[in-house]
Formats: sequence, C-alpha cells, structure tokens
Amino acid sequence: MVRIGVDLKKRDFVWIGLVVVLLCVGFVVATWDSSKAMFHDSEDVKITIGGTDYSLQNASDLGLIGGGGCELGSWTTKTKGSTYQATADGFAICWGGTEHFKGWTGSVKSDVDNQLESVHRVDDKAYGSTGGLMMPVKKGDYWRIYIQSSSYALYWIPLECSTAPVGGFTPAEYAGGESVTFPNGMIMKTGYRVKSSSGNNAISFASEFPTSCLNVQVTEKHSVDEVSGIAVNSITKKGFNIYIGSNPDGCYWQAWGY
Repeated sequence: MVRIGVDLKKRDFVWIGLVVVLLCVGFVVATWDSSKAMFHDSEDVKITIGGTDYSLQNASDLGLIGGGGCELGSWTTKTKGSTYQATADGFAICWGGTEHFKGWTGSVKSDVDNQLESVHRVDDKAYGSTGGLMMPVKKGDYWRIYIQSSSYALYWIPLECSTAPVGGFTPAEYAGGESVTFPNGMIMKTGYRVKSSSGNNAISFASEFPTSCLNVQVTEKHSVDEVSGIAVNSITKKGFNIYIGSNPDGCYWQAWGY
C-alpha cells in the first residue's frame, strides 16, 4: 500500500480559498447575461388586496393602488346662528366687526343647537376694526357659528379627497345584499318589490345613499303574458315611490346614486 502525505500550511489554505473565489467569479462573469437589468417585471410581482391576488400591473390598471389626494372645494356662504351638518371634512371661516365670535361642533345636533360647553371648540374677540376665526369640522358632525356683529361674513369650505379604493368594489366579492359600491364612489342598489296594492307603493332602501339618489329604473313582473302601467313618482336618497297598475305582481328595481 502506498501512502501519500500532503503537508498543508495555513498559508496554503489561504491560497486555495483565493483560487476557489476566483473560479466562482469567473463562472458568474462568463454566464452573466448583460442584456438583463436587475428588476422584476410588473406582471411578476404579486400582491393581495382585499383577499384577492393580483399582479402589480393588474392592480395598477384596475385603479386599486396609487392615486389619491386632497384639495379644497368651493366656498359656500352660510348664516350665523344656524346649525349645519358637514358632508365632508372642512372648515368654517368667518369675520366681522369688533365683537365676539364663538363656534360649536360635535356629533350630536342638539348639543350644537343648544351651544353646550362640551362642544364649544373656538372662541375669539376682535381687536381693532375686524376679527374672525376658523374652525375645523369633521365629516358628519354638526357645526354652528355665533357672531355678535351684524356686519359679518361666514363661509364653509370642504376638503375634497380622492383615494384609491382598497379592494376595488365594496364588497370585494358579492354574497347577496342590496348595495354595491364601485371604485369611483358610485353606488348601485337593486331589489324586487311585491305589489302591496294597486296605486302608489313606497320602497325604502335598506341603507340610504350618503348624498343623493340619481336614477331609478323599474321592470314589471307578471305571472301571465300582459303589460300594465308602472311609473316612478318620486325619488329621495332614502327610497322612492312608484305607481303600479292592477295587473303586475310586482317589479324589479335598480337605483344609482352616490
């Protein structure tokens, strides 16, 4: 039997390590495709929004990510001593003569109507020829401004924001129910009404439109082949009234608003 011994010193391991590193670097350089940049295509990146998987590109195309921002809306003239409800976040701004200014805002209308101290938010007194104040108000809250002077100006200016909807539609997956909210804020409601009697029939939405109902469409349902009259009489954000003739069993309806 022949035995071969190799006496490796510490410096020999260093040289061997350098050789291995150089071989690995040479392999990477030899096989590197310089035409490929160091990034992933937007179709390769996957994200989950509202429990649904999308590619980054698809989510962007659908408007599920990105966008948004806020800006001030239009000035609206208001009257002192009156209570208003804010349809958006915004500011109540006033000025007047050398007198007192007070502002109240809160979620309970009667508290604001009665100018309770618990909802007394701002207070100022003019010094010099004129004075004024500005009071921020949350969406849905009530607000009221007192101005002692008879010479005054009072304005409301809303903060209008657009945000990219999370999950797109609300609900993201339809599982029954009356209402669907689209990514742009438009709301569709739909249902069926059994005729209670011939003549006027009132239909109330399960939940009212936040701002306004713009359009209602109705389709008659008959158990036999015949046509009878049906018409929409009035529309509010809470519901609508229809006139149904003697023959229909009821009607399918669809309402749009925001």
